[in-house]
Amino acid sequence: MGKVIAFAGQKGGVGKSLLASFCAVNIHLHHNSDLNSKRICIYDADSPQHSNVSLRQSEITMLQSKLEESAHIGRIFNKLYTDRNLQPLDIIPGTLENFPKVVEQLKQTYDLIIVDLVGTVSSPGYKQTAMLVDFFVIPLKYEDEDIRATLDYVNGVAIPLTKDNDKDYLIVFNSVLSSDYTLVKDSIPVFIEQGYHVAQRYIPMRKNMTRKFLQQDVDGKRTTIFSTGNRYISELVNEIIEKL
Repeated sequence: MGKVIAFAGQKGGVGKSLLASFCAVNIHLHHNSDLNSKRICIYDADSPQHSNVSLRQSEITMLQSKLEESAHIGRIFNKLYTDRNLQPLDIIPGTLENFPKVVEQLKQTYDLIIVDLVGTVSSPGYKQTAMLVDFFVIPLKYEDEDIRATLDYVNGVAIPLTKDNDKDYLIVFNSVLSSDYTLVKDSIPVFIEQGYHVAQRYIPMRKNMTRKFLQQDVDGKRTTIFSTGNRYISELVNEIIEKL
């Protein structure tokens, strides 16, 4: 039976959708020894914007024109997919209200279901969906308001839903500015000493990680198909997989 991983939090602009897609693609391509096209999916519940669904659609349009004219992109796509008989991970548009109705079917189909949650905990269906999550990944920006809002979410939602069972959560410092590297490194053990579950790997801010895949150089571009080529994402995924 598959496990449900939610990228969650009640603060907008912390990079939930972006981090969800980066981690999902990394798992699909690099933690998939059986080359199973149903290893992982993204259930995009962040409606109405469905940013990961929209990104995939724009990538498909781009690929239709770029694969023929760009040998570089063609070689990379063939190496990752065609030569391995692997398909890109599935992205399923949905809603929080519908997730409880389809979760058992998804678990029968996929090993891992990544849910991109909306940022409003009062949204219809949020509580019911959150109760079905096995593991919360909670991005956090190193800003006072973001820290307060994130810890409110952790204390009010993640901890009550994961305490005294086989579920868990992980706070991830995301989009960290270079000027804050030392502060974040020093803050992680402090948070851990206070009893919070915090990833050792923080994710630095990289402008090229927020751009869509529209160039020949795929490394680091925002994508639901290609690997980011980013060691920070790989190290974070290793932490998540270890905890799972």
